[in-house]
Amino acid sequence: MPPHPRHKSSLVIIGLLLPAALLWCVPSAPAQSQPPINIIFDMHADPLPQSAYPDKLNYYTMQLDNGNWVLDQTAPLGVEISFLACGEFMEFVVQQGSAGSGAAFLQRIYASGEQIASHSHSEYRNGAFDWPSFPPGATYLQSKQSWQDNIDWVNSAITTALGFPPPKPLEEINAVKGAHLPKTEAEYHDMMRDFGLEVRQGGAEEDFYGIYDHYIMNPFRPSVDNYMSEDLSGAFVAVPQGAVIGKDGIHHNVFQDMTAPNVKRIFIQTYLNWRYGDRHGLPEKVWAFGWGSHNHDYQPGSQTRSDMVEMINWLDQNFVGKADATGSVMANWGTQAGTAGEYFAWETAHPGVSSFDSNGTHLDWDDYQYLQAVCEELWNTHHVADLDPGSGIKAWHLARGPLDVVVAFCDSGTVPLDLSTIVATPCRVVGAETGVLLGIDPSNVLVGVEPVIVTAAAPTMSLQGTPAIGQTIRFTIRGEPDAQGLIFASTSPAFINSPHLGWIQISPDSSLKTLGKGIMQNGSFTQPVTIPFNPSLVGKKFYIQGLENRDNGMTLTIDSLEVTIQ
Repeated sequence: MPPHPRHKSSLVIIGLLLPAALLWCVPSAPAQSQPPINIIFDMHADPLPQSAYPDKLNYYTMQLDNGNWVLDQTAPLGVEISFLACGEFMEFVVQQGSAGSGAAFLQRIYASGEQIASHSHSEYRNGAFDWPSFPPGATYLQSKQSWQDNIDWVNSAITTALGFPPPKPLEEINAVKGAHLPKTEAEYHDMMRDFGLEVRQGGAEEDFYGIYDHYIMNPFRPSVDNYMSEDLSGAFVAVPQGAVIGKDGIHHNVFQDMTAPNVKRIFIQTYLNWRYGDRHGLPEKVWAFGWGSHNHDYQPGSQTRSDMVEMINWLDQNFVGKADATGSVMANWGTQAGTAGEYFAWETAHPGVSSFDSNGTHLDWDDYQYLQAVCEELWNTHHVADLDPGSGIKAWHLARGPLDVVVAFCDSGTVPLDLSTIVATPCRVVGAETGVLLGIDPSNVLVGVEPVIVTAAAPTMSLQGTPAIGQTIRFTIRGEPDAQGLIFASTSPAFINSPHLGWIQISPDSSLKTLGKGIMQNGSFTQPVTIPFNPSLVGKKFYIQGLENRDNGMTLTIDSLEVTIQ
Protein backbone atom coordinates (compact mmCIF):
# COMPACT_ATOMS: atom_id res chain seq x y z
CA MET A 1 0.00 0.00 0.00
CA PRO A 2 1.23 3.54 -0.63
CA PRO A 3 2.00 5.82 2.28
CA HIS A 4 -0.86 7.78 3.77
CA PRO A 5 -0.71 11.12 5.58
CA ARG A 6 0.41 10.71 9.20
CA HIS A 7 -0.26 12.74 12.28
CA LYS A 8 2.48 13.75 14.68
CA SER A 9 2.66 13.00 18.37
CA SER A 10 3.87 16.38 19.60
CA LEU A 11 1.65 19.18 20.87
CA VAL A 12 2.23 21.15 17.68
CA ILE A 13 0.61 18.51 15.46
CA ILE A 14 -2.15 20.86 14.33
CA GLY A 15 0.21 23.23 12.56
CA LEU A 16 2.44 20.50 11.17
CA LEU A 17 -0.45 18.62 9.59
CA LEU A 18 -1.88 21.39 7.45
CA PRO A 19 -0.01 20.70 4.19
CA ALA A 20 -0.95 17.01 4.23
CA ALA A 21 -4.53 17.79 5.17
CA LEU A 22 -4.97 20.21 2.28
CA LEU A 23 -3.04 18.48 -0.50
CA TRP A 24 -3.53 14.75 -0.07
CA CYS A 25 -6.09 12.92 -2.15
CA VAL A 26 -7.05 9.34 -2.98
CA PRO A 27 -5.69 7.93 -6.24
CA SER A 28 -8.23 7.39 -8.97
CA ALA A 29 -6.45 4.91 -11.20
CA PRO A 30 -8.52 2.35 -13.11
CA ALA A 31 -9.33 -0.79 -11.18
CA GLN A 32 -6.77 -3.58 -11.26
CA SER A 33 -7.60 -6.94 -9.81
CA GLN A 34 -5.95 -7.89 -6.53
CA PRO A 35 -5.65 -11.65 -6.02
CA PRO A 36 -8.07 -13.04 -3.41
CA ILE A 37 -7.22 -12.89 0.28
CA ASN A 38 -5.88 -16.32 1.23
CA ILE A 39 -7.54 -17.53 4.43
CA ILE A 40 -5.13 -19.76 6.35
CA PHE A 41 -6.56 -22.47 8.64
CA ASP A 42 -3.55 -23.70 10.60
CA MET A 43 -4.01 -26.91 12.61
CA HIS A 44 -1.01 -28.59 14.14
CA ALA A 45 -0.45 -31.54 16.44
CA ASP A 46 1.74 -30.49 19.35
CA PRO A 47 4.22 -32.80 21.14
CA LEU A 48 2.60 -35.52 23.22
CA PRO A 49 2.94 -35.59 27.03
CA GLN A 50 5.94 -37.58 28.17
CA SER A 51 4.12 -40.29 30.08
CA ALA A 52 3.46 -44.00 29.82
CA TYR A 53 2.72 -45.44 26.37
CA PRO A 54 -1.02 -46.07 27.03
CA ASP A 55 -1.47 -42.42 28.03
CA LYS A 56 0.36 -41.30 24.91
CA LEU A 57 -1.82 -43.51 22.74
CA ASN A 58 -4.96 -42.03 24.33
CA TYR A 59 -3.67 -38.51 23.72
CA TYR A 60 -2.83 -39.33 20.10
CA THR A 61 -6.30 -40.82 19.64
CA MET A 62 -7.85 -37.66 21.08
CA GLN A 63 -5.84 -35.55 18.65
CA LEU A 64 -6.94 -37.76 15.80
CA ASP A 65 -10.62 -37.68 16.78
CA ASN A 66 -10.59 -33.91 17.10
CA GLY A 67 -8.81 -33.53 13.78
CA ASN A 68 -11.40 -35.68 12.04
CA TRP A 69 -14.19 -33.63 13.64
CA VAL A 70 -12.57 -30.49 12.20
CA LEU A 71 -12.49 -32.06 8.75
CA ASP A 72 -16.15 -33.00 9.07
CA GLN A 73 -16.94 -29.29 9.48
CA THR A 74 -14.49 -27.90 6.93
CA ALA A 75 -14.66 -30.37 4.05
CA PRO A 76 -18.20 -29.42 2.90
CA LEU A 77 -17.01 -25.80 2.55
CA GLY A 78 -13.82 -26.65 0.70
CA VAL A 79 -11.60 -25.33 3.49
CA GLU A 80 -7.91 -26.06 2.99
CA ILE A 81 -6.07 -27.15 6.13
CA SER A 82 -2.44 -26.20 6.75
CA PHE A 83 -1.50 -29.25 8.79
CA LEU A 84 1.75 -29.57 10.74
CA ALA A 85 2.61 -32.26 13.26
CA CYS A 86 5.30 -33.33 15.67
CA GLY A 87 7.29 -36.47 14.98
CA GLU A 88 5.76 -38.59 17.76
CA PHE A 89 2.23 -38.04 16.43
CA MET A 90 3.51 -39.25 13.07
CA GLU A 91 5.26 -42.23 14.68
CA PHE A 92 1.81 -43.45 15.77
CA VAL A 93 0.57 -43.02 12.20
CA VAL A 94 3.44 -45.15 10.91
CA GLN A 95 2.91 -47.79 13.61
CA GLN A 96 -0.76 -48.18 12.64
CA GLY A 97 0.19 -48.63 9.00
CA SER A 98 -1.36 -47.62 5.70
CA ALA A 99 -4.75 -49.05 6.68
CA GLY A 100 -4.80 -47.35 10.07
CA SER A 101 -6.92 -44.46 11.29
CA GLY A 102 -3.90 -42.12 11.28
CA ALA A 103 -3.22 -42.77 7.61
CA ALA A 104 -6.89 -42.19 6.79
CA PHE A 105 -6.72 -38.86 8.61
CA LEU A 106 -3.63 -37.76 6.66
CA GLN A 107 -5.33 -38.76 3.42
CA ARG A 108 -8.23 -36.45 4.30
CA ILE A 109 -5.81 -33.68 5.25
CA TYR A 110 -3.90 -34.03 1.99
CA ALA A 111 -7.11 -33.94 -0.02
CA SER A 112 -8.00 -30.61 1.60
CA GLY A 113 -4.87 -28.63 0.79
CA GLU A 114 -1.89 -30.90 -0.02
CA GLN A 115 0.14 -29.67 2.97
CA ILE A 116 1.45 -32.04 5.65
CA ALA A 117 4.42 -30.45 7.39
CA SER A 118 6.54 -30.46 10.53
CA HIS A 119 5.94 -28.61 13.81
CA SER A 120 8.24 -29.17 16.77
CA HIS A 121 9.13 -27.66 20.11
CA SER A 122 12.41 -28.89 21.61
CA GLU A 123 11.86 -32.66 21.49
CA TYR A 124 14.04 -35.28 19.79
CA ARG A 125 13.67 -39.04 19.31
CA ASN A 126 15.56 -41.10 21.88
CA GLY A 127 13.86 -44.39 21.01
CA ALA A 128 10.47 -45.87 20.12
CA PHE A 129 7.81 -43.41 21.36
CA ASP A 130 10.46 -41.77 23.52
CA TRP A 131 10.66 -38.06 22.67
CA PRO A 132 12.28 -36.09 25.53
CA SER A 133 13.02 -32.38 25.23
CA PHE A 134 16.38 -30.71 25.12
CA PRO A 135 16.87 -28.46 28.16
CA PRO A 136 16.87 -24.67 27.82
CA GLY A 137 19.90 -23.40 25.99
CA ALA A 138 19.96 -26.16 23.38
CA THR A 139 22.92 -25.93 21.01
CA TYR A 140 22.63 -25.52 17.26
CA LEU A 141 23.46 -29.20 16.74
CA GLN A 142 20.81 -30.25 19.26
CA SER A 143 18.29 -28.00 17.53
CA LYS A 144 19.24 -29.56 14.23
CA GLN A 145 18.70 -33.05 15.64
CA SER A 146 15.24 -32.02 16.85
CA TRP A 147 14.35 -30.72 13.39
CA GLN A 148 15.74 -33.81 11.64
CA ASP A 149 13.90 -36.31 13.85
CA ASN A 150 10.57 -34.52 13.46
CA ILE A 151 10.91 -33.95 9.72
CA ASP A 152 11.96 -37.59 9.11
CA TRP A 153 8.90 -38.97 10.88
CA VAL A 154 6.58 -36.58 9.06
CA ASN A 155 8.04 -37.87 5.79
CA SER A 156 7.60 -41.49 6.92
CA ALA A 157 3.97 -40.85 7.80
CA ILE A 158 3.35 -39.18 4.43
CA THR A 159 4.63 -42.19 2.53
CA THR A 160 2.72 -44.53 4.86
CA ALA A 161 -0.55 -42.71 4.20
CA LEU A 162 -0.11 -41.61 0.59
CA GLY A 163 2.16 -44.35 -0.78
CA PHE A 164 5.62 -44.31 -2.24
CA PRO A 165 6.28 -42.35 -4.25
CA PRO A 166 3.70 -39.88 -2.87
CA PRO A 167 1.52 -37.76 -5.23
CA LYS A 168 4.10 -34.97 -5.13
CA PRO A 169 7.75 -34.98 -4.07
CA LEU A 170 8.11 -35.10 -0.29
CA GLU A 171 9.84 -31.73 -0.19
CA GLU A 172 6.79 -30.15 -1.85
CA ILE A 173 4.33 -31.68 0.63
CA ASN A 174 6.47 -31.28 3.75
CA ALA A 175 7.49 -27.74 2.79
CA VAL A 176 6.65 -25.65 5.89
CA LYS A 177 8.38 -25.56 9.27
CA GLY A 178 7.28 -24.36 12.68
CA ALA A 179 9.66 -24.83 15.61
CA HIS A 180 10.60 -23.46 19.03
CA LEU A 181 14.28 -24.21 18.36
CA PRO A 182 16.70 -22.68 17.69
CA LYS A 183 16.00 -19.70 19.92
CA THR A 184 17.83 -16.98 17.97
CA GLU A 185 16.50 -15.60 14.70
CA ALA A 186 19.92 -15.82 13.05
CA GLU A 187 20.20 -19.53 13.84
CA TYR A 188 16.60 -20.09 12.69
CA HIS A 189 17.50 -18.59 9.31
CA ASP A 190 20.59 -20.79 9.12
CA MET A 191 18.54 -23.86 10.00
CA MET A 192 15.97 -23.12 7.30
CA ARG A 193 18.82 -22.89 4.77
CA ASP A 194 20.39 -26.11 6.07
CA PHE A 195 17.12 -27.99 5.50
CA GLY A 196 16.24 -26.25 2.25
CA LEU A 197 12.94 -24.99 3.64
CA GLU A 198 11.48 -21.73 2.33
CA VAL A 199 8.25 -21.29 4.33
CA ARG A 200 7.89 -20.65 8.06
CA GLN A 201 4.68 -21.33 9.95
CA GLY A 202 3.09 -18.08 11.15
CA GLY A 203 3.70 -16.97 14.70
CA ALA A 204 6.84 -14.90 15.21
CA GLU A 205 5.35 -11.86 13.49
CA GLU A 206 2.33 -11.86 15.85
CA ASP A 207 4.14 -9.06 17.71
CA PHE A 208 2.61 -6.74 15.11
CA TYR A 209 -0.76 -7.29 16.82
CA GLY A 210 0.67 -5.89 20.04
CA ILE A 211 1.53 -2.67 18.19
CA TYR A 212 -1.39 -2.14 15.78
CA ASP A 213 -4.18 -4.41 17.08
CA HIS A 214 -4.24 -6.51 13.90
CA TYR A 215 -1.97 -8.86 12.00
CA ILE A 216 0.32 -8.32 9.02
CA MET A 217 -1.71 -8.78 5.84
CA ASN A 218 0.95 -9.83 3.31
CA PRO A 219 3.56 -12.60 3.13
CA PHE A 220 7.13 -11.32 3.25
CA ARG A 221 10.73 -12.35 3.84
CA PRO A 222 11.66 -11.52 7.47
CA SER A 223 15.08 -10.17 8.25
CA VAL A 224 17.45 -11.72 10.76
CA ASP A 225 17.52 -8.59 12.91
CA ASN A 226 13.75 -8.08 13.18
CA TYR A 227 11.16 -10.64 12.11
CA MET A 228 8.72 -7.85 11.22
CA SER A 229 11.21 -6.13 8.93
CA GLU A 230 11.79 -7.33 5.40
CA ASP A 231 14.98 -8.65 3.86
CA LEU A 232 14.41 -9.38 0.18
CA SER A 233 17.30 -11.84 0.31
CA GLY A 234 15.99 -13.55 3.45
CA ALA A 235 16.07 -17.32 3.80
CA PHE A 236 12.34 -17.91 3.85
CA VAL A 237 8.85 -16.47 3.56
CA ALA A 238 6.58 -15.88 6.54
CA VAL A 239 2.85 -16.36 5.93
CA PRO A 240 1.16 -14.25 8.64
CA GLN A 241 -1.74 -15.55 10.70
CA GLY A 242 -3.28 -15.02 14.10
CA ALA A 243 -2.98 -17.08 17.26
CA VAL A 244 -5.36 -19.86 18.35
CA ILE A 245 -8.96 -19.38 17.25
CA GLY A 246 -11.34 -19.08 20.19
CA LYS A 247 -8.61 -18.07 22.66
CA ASP A 248 -8.30 -14.71 24.39
CA GLY A 249 -5.01 -14.22 26.20
CA ILE A 250 -1.22 -14.09 25.99
CA HIS A 251 0.45 -15.80 23.04
CA HIS A 252 4.01 -15.14 21.90
CA ASN A 253 4.22 -12.65 24.80
CA VAL A 254 1.44 -10.55 23.23
CA PHE A 255 -2.15 -10.30 24.45
CA GLN A 256 -4.34 -11.39 21.53
CA ASP A 257 -8.10 -11.71 21.26
CA MET A 258 -8.88 -14.53 18.83
CA THR A 259 -12.53 -14.98 19.75
CA ALA A 260 -14.85 -14.97 16.74
CA PRO A 261 -16.17 -11.38 17.13
CA ASN A 262 -12.62 -9.98 17.14
CA VAL A 263 -11.38 -12.23 14.35
CA LYS A 264 -14.28 -11.03 12.20
CA ARG A 265 -13.27 -7.43 12.88
CA ILE A 266 -9.69 -8.17 11.86
CA PHE A 267 -10.89 -9.77 8.65
CA ILE A 268 -13.06 -6.72 7.90
CA GLN A 269 -9.93 -4.58 8.32
CA THR A 270 -8.03 -6.85 5.95
CA TYR A 271 -10.87 -6.75 3.44
CA LEU A 272 -11.12 -2.93 3.53
CA ASN A 273 -7.39 -2.66 2.79
CA TRP A 274 -7.62 -5.28 0.04
CA ARG A 275 -10.66 -3.51 -1.46
CA TYR A 276 -8.82 -0.19 -1.43
CA GLY A 277 -5.97 -1.66 -3.47
CA ASP A 278 -8.33 -3.48 -5.80
CA ARG A 279 -10.62 -0.51 -6.40
CA HIS A 280 -7.82 1.99 -7.03
CA GLY A 281 -5.73 -0.25 -9.23
CA LEU A 282 -2.75 -0.35 -6.89
CA PRO A 283 0.02 -2.82 -7.74
CA GLU A 284 -1.09 -6.30 -6.83
CA LYS A 285 0.14 -8.07 -3.73
CA VAL A 286 -0.41 -11.47 -2.16
CA TRP A 287 -2.81 -11.25 0.80
CA ALA A 288 -3.03 -13.51 3.84
CA PHE A 289 -5.32 -13.80 6.86
CA GLY A 290 -5.91 -16.66 9.24
CA TRP A 291 -5.57 -18.33 12.59
CA GLY A 292 -3.72 -21.09 14.35
CA SER A 293 -5.01 -24.06 16.32
CA HIS A 294 -3.93 -27.36 17.79
CA ASN A 295 -5.73 -30.66 17.48
CA HIS A 296 -6.11 -30.72 21.25
CA ASP A 297 -7.94 -27.35 21.21
CA TYR A 298 -10.97 -28.91 19.54
CA GLN A 299 -12.26 -30.84 22.52
CA PRO A 300 -16.09 -31.13 22.62
CA GLY A 301 -17.64 -28.03 24.17
CA SER A 302 -14.54 -25.88 23.71
CA GLN A 303 -14.66 -22.24 22.65
CA THR A 304 -12.26 -23.10 19.85
CA ARG A 305 -14.81 -25.52 18.39
CA SER A 306 -17.70 -23.09 18.41
CA ASP A 307 -15.70 -20.05 17.26
CA MET A 308 -14.05 -21.97 14.42
CA VAL A 309 -17.42 -23.15 13.10
CA GLU A 310 -18.81 -19.62 13.37
CA MET A 311 -15.83 -18.17 11.50
CA ILE A 312 -15.70 -20.60 8.59
CA ASN A 313 -19.42 -20.27 7.96
CA TRP A 314 -19.35 -16.45 8.17
CA LEU A 315 -16.41 -16.28 5.78
CA ASP A 316 -17.98 -18.80 3.40
CA GLN A 317 -21.32 -16.97 3.31
CA ASN A 318 -19.88 -13.49 2.80
CA PHE A 319 -16.44 -13.57 1.19
CA VAL A 320 -15.02 -16.90 -0.02
CA GLY A 321 -15.47 -17.21 -3.76
CA LYS A 322 -17.61 -14.07 -3.84
CA ALA A 323 -16.89 -11.29 -6.35
CA ASP A 324 -16.46 -7.67 -5.33
CA ALA A 325 -17.96 -4.85 -7.42
CA THR A 326 -14.83 -4.82 -9.59
CA GLY A 327 -15.34 -8.50 -10.39
CA SER A 328 -12.38 -9.56 -8.28
CA VAL A 329 -12.88 -12.54 -5.98
CA MET A 330 -12.57 -11.33 -2.40
CA ALA A 331 -11.19 -14.40 -0.63
CA ASN A 332 -10.25 -18.05 -1.04
CA TRP A 333 -9.21 -20.78 1.34
CA GLY A 334 -5.47 -21.32 1.14
CA THR A 335 -2.58 -23.07 2.84
CA GLN A 336 0.72 -21.73 4.08
CA ALA A 337 2.56 -23.59 1.31
CA GLY A 338 0.09 -22.51 -1.37
CA THR A 339 0.17 -18.87 -0.27
CA ALA A 340 3.97 -18.94 -0.24
CA GLY A 341 3.87 -20.37 -3.76
CA GLU A 342 1.80 -17.37 -4.86
CA TYR A 343 4.33 -15.11 -3.16
CA PHE A 344 7.25 -16.76 -4.99
CA ALA A 345 5.49 -16.17 -8.32
CA TRP A 346 4.72 -12.57 -7.34
CA GLU A 347 8.32 -12.06 -6.24
CA THR A 348 9.61 -13.30 -9.59
CA ALA A 349 7.28 -10.93 -11.42
CA HIS A 350 8.20 -7.98 -9.16
CA PRO A 351 11.95 -8.22 -8.47
CA GLY A 352 13.21 -5.87 -5.79
CA VAL A 353 9.70 -4.85 -4.72
CA SER A 354 8.74 -4.87 -1.04
CA SER A 355 5.75 -6.91 0.07
CA PHE A 356 5.76 -5.74 3.68
CA ASP A 357 8.35 -4.02 5.84
CA SER A 358 7.98 -2.57 9.35
CA ASN A 359 10.27 -1.21 12.03
CA GLY A 360 8.48 -3.69 14.24
CA THR A 361 9.23 -1.96 17.54
CA HIS A 362 6.59 0.69 18.25
CA LEU A 363 3.54 2.43 16.84
CA ASP A 364 4.67 4.74 14.06
CA TRP A 365 2.17 6.00 11.51
CA ASP A 366 5.01 7.06 9.20
CA ASP A 367 6.01 3.40 9.09
CA TYR A 368 2.47 1.98 8.84
CA GLN A 369 1.64 0.45 5.43
CA TYR A 370 -2.11 0.00 5.62
CA LEU A 371 -5.10 2.36 5.89
CA GLN A 372 -4.45 4.42 9.00
CA ALA A 373 -8.06 5.54 9.49
CA VAL A 374 -9.24 1.93 9.44
CA CYS A 375 -6.68 1.02 12.09
CA GLU A 376 -7.52 4.00 14.29
CA GLU A 377 -11.30 3.84 14.08
CA LEU A 378 -11.61 0.05 14.44
CA TRP A 379 -9.02 -0.22 17.22
CA ASN A 380 -10.19 -2.54 19.99
CA THR A 381 -13.59 -3.10 18.38
CA HIS A 382 -15.37 -6.40 17.83
CA HIS A 383 -18.02 -7.55 15.38
CA VAL A 384 -21.60 -7.43 16.65
CA ALA A 385 -23.70 -8.11 13.56
CA ASP A 386 -23.85 -7.91 9.79
CA LEU A 387 -26.28 -5.20 8.73
CA ASP A 388 -28.60 -5.19 5.72
CA PRO A 389 -29.79 -1.61 5.29
CA GLY A 390 -30.72 -2.13 1.62
CA SER A 391 -30.03 0.30 -1.25
CA GLY A 392 -26.90 -1.66 -2.19
CA ILE A 393 -25.16 -0.79 1.09
CA LYS A 394 -22.76 -3.25 2.71
CA ALA A 395 -22.46 -2.62 6.44
CA TRP A 396 -21.27 -4.12 9.71
CA HIS A 397 -22.09 -3.21 13.29
CA LEU A 398 -19.11 -3.32 15.65
CA ALA A 399 -18.54 -2.10 19.19
CA ARG A 400 -15.73 -0.87 21.43
CA GLY A 401 -16.96 -1.74 24.91
CA PRO A 402 -20.30 0.11 25.27
CA LEU A 403 -19.60 2.34 22.24
CA ASP A 404 -21.11 1.43 18.87
CA VAL A 405 -19.32 1.58 15.53
CA VAL A 406 -20.67 1.03 12.00
CA VAL A 407 -18.68 0.43 8.81
CA ALA A 408 -20.57 0.96 5.57
CA PHE A 409 -20.03 1.49 1.85
CA CYS A 410 -22.08 1.47 -1.35
CA ASP A 411 -20.66 0.56 -4.75
CA SER A 412 -23.45 2.26 -6.70
CA GLY A 413 -23.90 5.96 -6.02
CA THR A 414 -24.22 7.80 -2.74
CA VAL A 415 -27.04 6.83 -0.39
CA PRO A 416 -28.16 8.50 2.87
CA LEU A 417 -28.25 6.13 5.83
CA ASP A 418 -29.88 6.68 9.19
CA LEU A 419 -27.80 5.04 11.93
CA SER A 420 -29.28 6.97 14.85
CA THR A 421 -30.84 3.80 16.28
CA ILE A 422 -27.35 2.29 16.58
CA VAL A 423 -24.88 5.14 17.05
CA ALA A 424 -25.51 7.93 19.54
CA THR A 425 -25.22 11.64 18.79
CA PRO A 426 -22.70 13.19 18.52
CA CYS A 427 -20.66 10.75 16.49
CA ARG A 428 -17.66 10.80 14.21
CA VAL A 429 -18.18 9.91 10.52
CA VAL A 430 -14.73 9.27 9.05
CA GLY A 431 -13.67 8.30 5.53
CA ALA A 432 -11.92 4.95 5.84
CA GLU A 433 -9.47 5.72 3.05
CA THR A 434 -8.83 9.43 3.55
CA GLY A 435 -9.26 9.71 7.30
CA VAL A 436 -11.30 12.88 6.74
CA LEU A 437 -14.09 13.77 9.16
CA LEU A 438 -17.26 13.82 7.05
CA GLY A 439 -19.89 14.60 9.67
CA ILE A 440 -21.18 14.18 13.20
CA ASP A 441 -24.86 13.33 12.61
CA PRO A 442 -25.64 9.59 12.63
CA SER A 443 -29.15 10.19 11.27
CA ASN A 444 -27.88 11.32 7.86
CA VAL A 445 -24.69 9.48 6.92
CA LEU A 446 -23.87 9.68 3.23
CA VAL A 447 -22.58 6.29 2.16
CA GLY A 448 -20.65 5.97 -1.10
CA VAL A 449 -17.88 3.93 -2.61
CA GLU A 450 -15.35 5.04 0.01
CA PRO A 451 -16.26 3.17 3.21
CA VAL A 452 -17.28 5.34 6.13
CA ILE A 453 -16.66 4.44 9.76
CA VAL A 454 -19.26 5.89 12.11
CA THR A 455 -18.07 5.94 15.71
CA ALA A 456 -20.02 6.93 18.79
CA ALA A 457 -18.82 9.31 21.51
CA ALA A 458 -16.76 11.82 19.57
CA PRO A 459 -14.82 13.98 22.04
CA THR A 460 -16.53 17.24 23.06
CA MET A 461 -15.66 20.53 24.78
CA SER A 462 -17.55 22.55 27.37
CA LEU A 463 -17.06 25.66 29.56
CA GLN A 464 -18.09 26.20 33.18
CA GLY A 465 -18.11 29.66 34.74
CA THR A 466 -18.24 33.26 33.51
CA PRO A 467 -15.22 34.36 31.44
CA ALA A 468 -14.67 37.68 33.23
CA ILE A 469 -11.42 39.29 34.34
CA GLY A 470 -10.34 38.12 37.76
CA GLN A 471 -12.55 34.99 37.53
CA THR A 472 -11.61 31.32 37.31
CA ILE A 473 -13.31 29.33 34.56
CA ARG A 474 -13.05 25.62 33.75
CA PHE A 475 -12.70 23.93 30.37
CA THR A 476 -13.68 20.26 30.16
CA ILE A 477 -12.92 17.76 27.40
CA ARG A 478 -15.00 14.58 27.39
CA GLY A 479 -14.00 11.48 25.49
CA GLU A 480 -12.66 7.97 25.84
CA PRO A 481 -11.85 6.96 29.44
CA ASP A 482 -8.13 6.81 30.26
CA ALA A 483 -7.15 8.68 27.10
CA GLN A 484 -5.15 11.87 27.43
CA GLY A 485 -7.07 15.12 27.01
CA LEU A 486 -5.35 18.26 25.75
CA ILE A 487 -6.87 21.74 25.57
CA PHE A 488 -5.63 24.41 23.17
CA ALA A 489 -6.37 28.13 22.78
CA SER A 490 -5.90 30.46 19.82
CA THR A 491 -6.80 34.07 19.06
CA SER A 492 -8.54 33.25 15.77
CA PRO A 493 -10.83 30.51 14.43
CA ALA A 494 -10.22 28.09 11.55
CA PHE A 495 -12.19 25.50 9.61
CA ILE A 496 -9.81 22.95 8.14
CA ASN A 497 -10.61 19.26 7.58
CA SER A 498 -7.55 17.31 8.67
CA PRO A 499 -7.19 13.62 7.88
CA HIS A 500 -7.31 11.45 11.00
CA LEU A 501 -7.68 14.39 13.42
CA GLY A 502 -11.01 15.83 12.31
CA TRP A 503 -11.94 19.50 11.90
CA ILE A 504 -9.31 21.99 13.03
CA GLN A 505 -11.48 24.82 14.34
CA ILE A 506 -8.84 27.08 15.91
CA SER A 507 -5.99 28.71 14.06
CA PRO A 508 -2.68 26.82 14.29
CA ASP A 509 -0.72 30.06 14.03
CA SER A 510 1.81 31.45 16.47
CA SER A 511 -0.95 32.36 18.94
CA LEU A 512 -1.72 28.67 19.56
CA LYS A 513 -1.15 27.80 23.22
CA THR A 514 -1.65 24.71 25.33
CA LEU A 515 -3.95 25.44 28.27
CA GLY A 516 -3.56 22.06 29.91
CA LYS A 517 -3.37 18.29 29.56
CA GLY A 518 -4.36 15.35 31.73
CA ILE A 519 -5.80 11.84 31.79
CA MET A 520 -9.57 11.48 31.30
CA GLN A 521 -9.88 8.93 34.09
CA ASN A 522 -13.67 8.86 34.02
CA GLY A 523 -14.00 10.05 30.45
CA SER A 524 -13.30 13.73 31.16
CA PHE A 525 -10.49 16.12 31.99
CA THR A 526 -11.06 19.63 33.41
CA GLN A 527 -8.54 22.46 33.26
CA PRO A 528 -9.14 25.55 35.46
CA VAL A 529 -7.97 28.88 34.02
CA THR A 530 -7.82 32.12 36.02
CA ILE A 531 -8.30 35.21 33.83
CA PRO A 532 -5.96 38.04 34.92
CA PHE A 533 -7.59 41.15 36.32
CA ASN A 534 -6.58 43.22 33.31
CA PRO A 535 -9.15 45.64 31.86
CA SER A 536 -7.42 45.51 28.45
CA LEU A 537 -8.63 41.92 28.10
CA VAL A 538 -12.32 42.90 28.14
CA GLY A 539 -13.86 42.20 24.74
CA LYS A 540 -11.02 39.98 23.61
CA LYS A 541 -12.01 36.71 21.91
CA PHE A 542 -10.29 33.38 22.34
CA TYR A 543 -11.03 30.10 20.58
CA ILE A 544 -10.69 26.83 22.49
CA GLN A 545 -10.54 23.25 21.18
CA GLY A 546 -9.61 19.93 22.74
CA LEU A 547 -7.73 16.86 21.55
CA GLU A 548 -8.22 13.26 22.62
CA ASN A 549 -4.92 11.36 22.54
CA ARG A 550 -5.39 7.57 22.57
CA ASP A 551 -2.92 4.73 22.18
CA ASN A 552 -4.02 4.25 18.59
CA GLY A 553 -4.32 7.88 17.51
CA MET A 554 -5.70 11.32 18.18
CA THR A 555 -9.03 13.04 17.50
CA LEU A 556 -9.99 16.70 17.86
CA THR A 557 -13.19 17.59 19.67
CA ILE A 558 -16.09 17.97 17.26
CA ASP A 559 -16.87 21.37 18.77
CA SER A 560 -14.86 24.42 19.73
CA LEU A 561 -15.62 27.30 22.08
CA GLU A 562 -15.63 31.01 21.30
CA VAL A 563 -14.87 32.79 24.58
CA THR A 564 -15.34 36.57 24.92
CA ILE A 565 -13.76 38.09 28.01
CA GLN A 566 -16.12 40.26 30.08
